[in-house]
Amino acid sequence: MTFNRARFTDAVAQSGLSMRELGALYGVTRPTLYDWLAAGHPKHFTLDQWVGVVTEAILRAVERRLLPFPKSLLRPARNERIGKMRAALLETKKLYAR
Repeated sequence: MTFNRARFTDAVAQSGLSMRELGALYGVTRPTLYDWLAAGHPKHFTLDQWVGVVTEAILRAVERRLLPFPKSLLRPARNERIGKMRAALLETKKLYAR
């Protein structure tokens, strides 16, 4: 799994997440996300693979209707859910690295 601009763009658009929240999941800054949307791409092979993994996870969450979050969900609850998603992704990264 590697960076795919179309899949990445779909994940950003369909997730309903802010760039700050997406940055937390991908482990990059908001300017980096904007660069990737504009035509850039991950510069390092390992990051390229990781972005592919996270993108597919976000799209699966959209398919399962876990995302986007309900509009009624307040910021503290959103932050908690993003934290849990990030923890799950990092656990996946540990397994992926083995």
